[in-house]
Amino acid sequence: MDDTEIMPRRAALVPRRTQPALPSRRPPVHRTWLRGLFVPAPVHSYLAPGEQCIVATRRHWLVPLWRLARGGVMMTALGALTFLLPGFLLVQLALLLGALAHSAWIGWCILAWRTDQIGVTDSRLIRVSGILTTSVDIVPLAEITDLSLRCTIGGRVLGYGALRIETAGQTRALERLDFLPSAVCRAMLTRALSAR
Repeated sequence: MDDTEIMPRRAALVPRRTQPALPSRRPPVHRTWLRGLFVPAPVHSYLAPGEQCIVATRRHWLVPLWRLARGGVMMTALGALTFLLPGFLLVQLALLLGALAHSAWIGWCILAWRTDQIGVTDSRLIRVSGILTTSVDIVPLAEITDLSLRCTIGGRVLGYGALRIETAGQTRALERLDFLPSAVCRAMLTRALSAR
């Protein structure tokens, strides 16, 4: 007899031991004072009783990528100026401080993108934003009089668009939302039409 024929029989005769359930890889996020300082509460915490969230997300990933690309060009220019002016120590120090300040600004912009959340519920559009100070902007879908979606060619390829929202007689903070993922745009268009 061949060993390959014996192995399956032995495996069938030996009872399998059940493995204990592994703990989830990611423990639940606890809101500490430091996390509460830099990250606002999620959109789900602003829902009214009985209200359902259709989609909750942040703006498109192209927003921080665009800032990083601009920062890369700026850093390259500052590096080139540093090598072109090797003898001027004061100028090089100023360029170094400018590069550090620009890096801090890019980090701040990426953190602002991470904290900017947009949610569409069955009755409202909610935007939660802010790093040190949280601001919550809410537009009831029943008050929307005009809603327009603009998708460029790049937006159609990469899956984002810009919404322009007009409400009855007032200007709102959510008048124009750029770089929204297409899921939010679709949810807004279907919910706004069904809310009328």
